[in-house]
Amino acid sequence: MSEYQKIKKNSLDFVSEKNNKFLNIYLGLNQLKNTLRTGWIKYHKMDEKYVESVADHSFATATMSYIIAKELKLDLDYEKLLKMALFHEIGEIKAGDIVSYKNRDLTEDEKWKIEKDGIEEIFQGWYVAEEIKGLWMEFEAQKTKEAKFVRSMDQLEAVFQAWVYQKNNLVGESVKEFKKYAKETAEKNGNINILEILDEVEL
Repeated sequence: MSEYQKIKKNSLDFVSEKNNKFLNIYLGLNQLKNTLRTGWIKYHKMDEKYVESVADHSFATATMSYIIAKELKLDLDYEKLLKMALFHEIGEIKAGDIVSYKNRDLTEDEKWKIEKDGIEEIFQGWYVAEEIKGLWMEFEAQKTKEAKFVRSMDQLEAVFQAWVYQKNNLVGESVKEFKKYAKETAEKNGNINILEILDEVEL
């Protein structure tokens, strides 16, 4: 792969035809715990030992999506948004964390194909394959209210994480771009409640 190759904490890939299939799917998913969020390292020069994993981000996005949606009593399918948030980065098992808007060598279509192919490979033959791929594709398409909400929550979580890193003096003022981008998306998607939350976060 080119320079967008995933950055890993360490190599813990023991997937084998000799393993039980449930162990193998766990090991595939486990790679997200060892795949670091690339942007913090490449564009914010953070020490890898402090950088969150893709699994860290997915867990936080899923739990915050559910909690905030319920707290605000939003008219959403809570089960769908929880699952969508949990699986929204599932393609990164194979692709790694691709920061496509800053990587001019990779188009959105190329990124989409790499991640889709990865999902199909990981879940080939599994009963849940179509459901998980469908949730991911719905999120990527950004047509439904659940997909739009999870996108805003995905970015809100990044703002919260940037706040934590900034308070610990791990990143500079450059993280203000996270809030700007998140506000633009929330406004575009009509997520006014998320805009109000973002206004209360100082970066």
